[in-house]
Amino acid sequence: MDRKNILKILLGTGISILFIFLALRKVNFPELGEAFKTANYFYLIPVCALTFLAFYLRAFRWRYLLLPVKDLSPNYLFPPLMIGFMGNYLLPARAGEFIRAYVAGEKAKIPKSAAFATIVFERVLDGLTLLLIGLVVLFIHPFPGKFARMGITALAIYLTVLFLLLLLLYVPGFFEKLLVILPEKAREKGKRLIQSFSSGLEVMRNPRLLFPSFLYSLAVWGITGFFLYVLFFAYDLKLPVHAAYLTTVVFTIGIMIPSSPGFIGTFHYFVWLGLAVFGVKKEVALSYATLLHFSQFIVVVITGLVFLYTEGISFGKIKEIRE
Repeated sequence: MDRKNILKILLGTGISILFIFLALRKVNFPELGEAFKTANYFYLIPVCALTFLAFYLRAFRWRYLLLPVKDLSPNYLFPPLMIGFMGNYLLPARAGEFIRAYVAGEKAKIPKSAAFATIVFERVLDGLTLLLIGLVVLFIHPFPGKFARMGITALAIYLTVLFLLLLLLYVPGFFEKLLVILPEKAREKGKRLIQSFSSGLEVMRNPRLLFPSFLYSLAVWGITGFFLYVLFFAYDLKLPVHAAYLTTVVFTIGIMIPSSPGFIGTFHYFVWLGLAVFGVKKEVALSYATLLHFSQFIVVVITGLVFLYTEGISFGKIKEIRE
């Protein structure tokens, strides 16, 4: 492992430790243990089922994003999608996004950079959809100013990335001019990479593909917020539905912060932060966050491992792709 990867791991681990400390600060550990003891673990079953459904719908959305490159069925795309998300849970620096693009490129015989471009745009679509949901929740239930600041920061990031993607799609020559400092061989390779990447953004020109992609985004996050609501029943929390959606928005923006694999620490802290708005005790909120994280981890990692086996991909190959 080279120095760069070691630094990424150390940075991510350090950030996770910081957020674990913030999450556990002033916690009554006997009460935390009691929250785990009294939780109704039966509700993990529907939560896991709904989690699987949300990820499966992502494959339908990905089909629309990839249509200008190649028409691939959701069932064909689901394995690389889950292998990629598994990579995000097990490897540092969100390496799963690159793994997903690589596996899809190899499997479907499409340019890997084009596949990666659709994943980048997918992340922007996710972010804008979540912020829209957050705006709707704001009209129902006012929330602290710090959440508004989080939303504004996230919006600025997503709009900046969207602007760069549009610039790359419509004015690729701008980026190609930046390559003049490179040797001729590297410059030519860079131009081919830019052209390939921009081909994965063609969906942005087509409203007939963008509209169903947005509807699937709403469905994905609608189901995600709903299974957070279902898990409220494990703790007999009498909270409104919009509490689950606010928590979804808060923790999803929160885990944008680099951390250790699996978003340990950041996930738990920001779930607690969302639930705290509705007066949920910290001990209960952290127990809830742990069960929620466990359900996501189990679904993503087990499904990803199954597809690793069925697709004939070894862990050695995953390591090679990441590097």
